[in-house]
Amino acid sequence: ELTAPEQTPMPLDRFGLVLRHGQQVSSLADDDGTRRSELILAAQEKMADGEYLWAERRFNRALRLTPGHPLATAGLAHAQLGGGLYLSSALTLQSLMGFQPEMIDVVYSESLLPRSEDMDRIISELNNRMTGDFDQDRYGFLFAYIGHQLDNPMMIERGLKEMKKSEENEAFVELLQSIWLPGEEPESIPNEPTPEPRIDVEADVDDVIQEPVPATPDEDPGAP
Repeated sequence: ELTAPEQTPMPLDRFGLVLRHGQQVSSLADDDGTRRSELILAAQEKMADGEYLWAERRFNRALRLTPGHPLATAGLAHAQLGGGLYLSSALTLQSLMGFQPEMIDVVYSESLLPRSEDMDRIISELNNRMTGDFDQDRYGFLFAYIGHQLDNPMMIERGLKEMKKSEENEAFVELLQSIWLPGEEPESIPNEPTPEPRIDVEADVDDVIQEPVPATPDEDPGAP
């Protein structure tokens, strides 16, 4: 009697090797005349002007037309990041990477990220919040993500170190490290003692990876 061969899970380091591609993205949509693309491109332009909350609403509209669209979701996260909605941005990105891990290594052009003058403010605020009492792992994730976008290994390592303080992030941190810091061994980022239990005001990372982030209702349905 023939039996199926035993399936061996792929080690995370090999999985990371498959996902490591460094794809460069300079636009979140093609100018194909569809309503979805119009919304995404309009949001993209507003991002470049620093109008992040306006852009967030347009990305949400595009996601209602095409739920789960990966580049619109990334744009939404970047708009939330620029607008100071850091926990929302972290949850949006973690959901995107959980459902579509091939997006982990994507690198976006500067025009698709918060403006450089705003990025300085964002980095400073995240740096301060990582030393706070709540959600250090999520702020650390954003810090590492920005480091990946800016090709700054020190930022990546610092952010992953904050994430690793939460035991539930261990596998996710190992995967991110294998992609964003491929030359480093997992032991190079020490796991510091877990802090005292805390009450989270937002969903856990595991919940984020299991549930897609729904597009929120547009606050300005009459706007173009």
